[in-house]
Amino acid sequence: MDHLINQLKNVDELNEHLDVEKANLIKMNQHLNEKKVDFAHEYAKINQIKHLEHEKDEWTREKKKIIKKKDKTEERLRDIQEDNIYLKLDNAHLERDNQFVTTCLDKKDKILTRQKGKSSENFDKALHRVDNAKLETTRLTSLKEDIEETLKLTILKKKATEVQLREHLENAQRERDDYTNQLISRNDDVEKLNEYLNNLEASTRKLAKKTQKTMNEMCQKFVDSLCKKHGLPREELDFPDKEKEGEEILEDDEIEVPTEVGEVIAGEKRAGDNSPSCEVVFDDSV
Repeated sequence: MDHLINQLKNVDELNEHLDVEKANLIKMNQHLNEKKVDFAHEYAKINQIKHLEHEKDEWTREKKKIIKKKDKTEERLRDIQEDNIYLKLDNAHLERDNQFVTTCLDKKDKILTRQKGKSSENFDKALHRVDNAKLETTRLTSLKEDIEETLKLTILKKKATEVQLREHLENAQRERDDYTNQLISRNDDVEKLNEYLNNLEASTRKLAKKTQKTMNEMCQKFVDSLCKKHGLPREELDFPDKEKEGEEILEDDEIEVPTEVGEVIAGEKRAGDNSPSCEVVFDDSV
């Protein structure tokens, strides 16, 4: 009777130990599920980084187009400046011709006086030349005014184009700085994520070793109790993945989680009532 009572106590202790291990396994499953959620968020961040890099490439192509357009505009401005030089030369020639015509008009009276002694035919020719000179002067004056007006419009268009191009370049530089800052921030996040993944992988391996060791100890205790119950000699189980003595096992509280990832876990942690559970059942009919 005492032997049965001891056996019942051992079974109760074993059940309590199994319940504790079951609770630990449930917590570990909850922790792993939370890590899966974290991985999904980090994967979304990586996709966002790729999207930013793609936008950076598009911005680079757009910048090349802007630079090419700027070169064409500068070339056009050089052509306009050359045309302006030629227009100034033409204007100088027109002024010189105008002065010449004015001088001819001033000498009109003298010419007419000289022609009085000549025949009326020569006088008519001289008068005709004077009229032609007046018409030429009027035409050249109108041409000069048109050239000056065209030159003013060209200069105004040039200034407006320069202002617009300068503003466009400033906006492009600001966008480039913003994209550069975003890429630097994303690279830092990727480095922290890689470090966290490495730590998590090591922690997972150590947790698996700890769980395996606990299960091996439970199996060994159960076999010892069976051997003792049936009066059999104690057998030492040979586990192929049995841990070596003195090997360090990382506890749950020793798992290091980066601050940024910890904040995400705290904000999105859910109840683990629906988490998968596991139960160890031993068959003592053997």
